[in-house]
Amino acid sequence: MRLNKVLIFVCICLFYQVSSAQDANTLSKGETLDVVTWNLEWFGCPAKSNNATSFSQQLSEVSSKIIELDADVYALQEVVNDRINGYFLEKLVEELNKNAAPNKYAGFYSDKYSFYFNTPTTDFPSQTLCYIINTGTVGLVEEDAMFSGIYNGYNTMAIEGYEGTSTSFWVSGRLPYMLQAIVSVDGKSQLIDFVNIHAKCCDNGETRRGYDADYLYGAMVNDYADDNVILLGDYNDDMEYINPYGLWYANDNEFFKDVAGEGIDHISLSNELYDEYDPLTNNEVVKTVEISDHDPVMIRLLLNDARQPQTISIEQVEDQDPGASISFSALATSGLAVEYSVLKGEIELNGNQALLNTAGEVVVQAVQRGDGAYAPAFSRVISFQVGKKSQTIDFEPIENKTVVDDPFVLVATASSGLPVVYELVEGNVTIEGDLVTIEDKGQVIIKAVQVGDHNYEAAEATQAFMVEDKDGIEDEYAAKVKLFPNPATSNVYLKLPDSTPKLIELYNISGAKIKSLQAYDEANVDVSQLCNGIYFIQIVKDNFRVTKKIQVNR
Repeated sequence: MRLNKVLIFVCICLFYQVSSAQDANTLSKGETLDVVTWNLEWFGCPAKSNNATSFSQQLSEVSSKIIELDADVYALQEVVNDRINGYFLEKLVEELNKNAAPNKYAGFYSDKYSFYFNTPTTDFPSQTLCYIINTGTVGLVEEDAMFSGIYNGYNTMAIEGYEGTSTSFWVSGRLPYMLQAIVSVDGKSQLIDFVNIHAKCCDNGETRRGYDADYLYGAMVNDYADDNVILLGDYNDDMEYINPYGLWYANDNEFFKDVAGEGIDHISLSNELYDEYDPLTNNEVVKTVEISDHDPVMIRLLLNDARQPQTISIEQVEDQDPGASISFSALATSGLAVEYSVLKGEIELNGNQALLNTAGEVVVQAVQRGDGAYAPAFSRVISFQVGKKSQTIDFEPIENKTVVDDPFVLVATASSGLPVVYELVEGNVTIEGDLVTIEDKGQVIIKAVQVGDHNYEAAEATQAFMVEDKDGIEDEYAAKVKLFPNPATSNVYLKLPDSTPKLIELYNISGAKIKSLQAYDEANVDVSQLCNGIYFIQIVKDNFRVTKKIQVNR
């Protein structure tokens, strides 16, 4: 934050500024930068809210109010975004773009929330900090949870310069969330650092708020001394009596000024932005709502930048296949190098090179931060689709069965490597996982299914087989067995219908087993030592036996 050195100039201009102040109510939205902070009170988890009865109510009322406010930047608190309870910022942005215009809005959320290092539960969902931007007036440069490199949950070592307990730093992980963005209004552009906070409440909250606020202040004056900074969010303090944020506004607002507030929600500016706030009157807006226990708070600024403007053109990208590698192409009229920001979609971005591993819509923008001569700028957004990959299922054929066969395992694999599940289409069997148990005879049809994911289309394959009575199988098999000669003198030869392993057993007429041998598709039974008479050959296969009568006559 720069020092206000030119005090004489400020005094000379004071009367002029007051007398020439403009009423913000007389200015159109296209003339001012409008910034909102709003705590949405458990957006995505209405059961914990005191004001919402359903998520559909939250979605409808919040999206309607955002569109009504028609601001450029929204800093939001208490939005549920986690893998257990769901990602509700995405649903909000989708609703906004459906009701306003395609890709008018983009959203970002921090993955650092209180106790983010523990698995969230339905009883303790995440409360994340978020931003929504108007892509027509705001270009993303980067977004980051501050202090991520020094805070590591319960394993956090002592934090140099922090007076509180290190493991409880910033509400045990609800770290300040910075959005560096280029804003462009009425032909003027600036790079602004937005810092979204949701401070500690309750219990020993005032003391902990003070520790956290002091540490953040030190980082801002040391690391962002000359930046345009807007600190906004749920301060969890009305700052009327003992003010834990007192350091921020010391020496008569030398470095920061609290310019808007409603209860515990506030917006503060660094002194680089005073000349964009002071020329306006009635530039604080508070809208009363019933969907949350917090009202949205908005300020309006008149941008002031004398640097030369520049524009950026970006080439459209056609729809792509998954796994494609592409190059973005954009040019700034200043000749300065551009960067690329991903507003939607999951891609691996390295400079202007992108690897498209994930299916879905991708929205990209080019930005240029500016320099001493040129003001910053951003391009229009471009969007394209990355299609889903197809996959196939290899489902092993199933041999016909009998009603007495043991349970058996199905075998199917998806080319994607994703898990396969089985569904019974027709037949008298039960399926548990990949295990099939036969209940009765008849035709059976089983379907192997892979439902797909964000990268792969769904796929399926089917197999059919017959389940027959045991007696019917034995009779059919026996008819196919060839046995000769009969009567026999020395050897009996068998031709068998298949090459699966089976046992050949020889019995006399009294039922005593004489010999047995292993066979596949043929067998040779020696009867040369037997007395003349009637004998029986049994072919033992799977769960049935086929009996053939022979006569030995030498």
